[in-house]
Amino acid sequence: MALNIYKNPEIANKYSATLKKRAGLCLFDEYYLEKNISQNTKVLDLGCGTGRHLIKFGNITDITGVDISPRMIEIANKALDKNNISAKTIVGDILNIDKFFKDVRFDTILMMYHTFGSIVPYNNRVLLLKKIKSILKKDGNLIFHVHNRNHLKNLKFLLDTYWNNKFEIGDKLVTDGELKGAVIHFFSKRELERILDLAGFKIAELINLELPNEKKQINNFKKLFNTGGFIIKACQKKL
Repeated sequence: MALNIYKNPEIANKYSATLKKRAGLCLFDEYYLEKNISQNTKVLDLGCGTGRHLIKFGNITDITGVDISPRMIEIANKALDKNNISAKTIVGDILNIDKFFKDVRFDTILMMYHTFGSIVPYNNRVLLLKKIKSILKKDGNLIFHVHNRNHLKNLKFLLDTYWNNKFEIGDKLVTDGELKGAVIHFFSKRELERILDLAGFKIAELINLELPNEKKQINNFKKLFNTGGFIIKACQKKL
């Protein structure tokens, strides 16, 4: 399975440097989450990595982190202990969350950075969203980040995948580094609307993040050609 690439311990060992390169996005998503996560609520962080959100919210919420990488969780646990923060961690594939949380419901579920985009192919993304819905409280929120594919800088890989039937439109094959061989899906706004609707969600808020470092929101005409990624808050559709 493609996600097994993320078990590579070198990815975890270098993750701090990776986050420094995306410091702008990290600062913005923490700012956004601070506004949308209430104290004393149950929070689930899918693809929690080395635990930056567990550390940020561990003392004010009942938060659990899940990551497929044993090394990521090991680093997260050490950081939690060092900072005397209480949070639960699980090593596991997020596609199995229905098995981890059979009798638990969350107020907020997170998938930050490109966690959702790492889920391929399309059918697995639909499956994951449906499983998330099954463990989310009726009035709860799903908050996640994805990369935007409708940008000129992505034209080359979009054309490459268009002519390669091994991939779906929007898939990007990583060709070097510790993630070599991984496929990351880039989304359009319309695609996000469709897949969320299919899984029983609707978009409550969509934030356009400005290129190149996605450290701020753009609301004017620039979002049409200068959006690097999206932060989406989704809630369950009412029957």
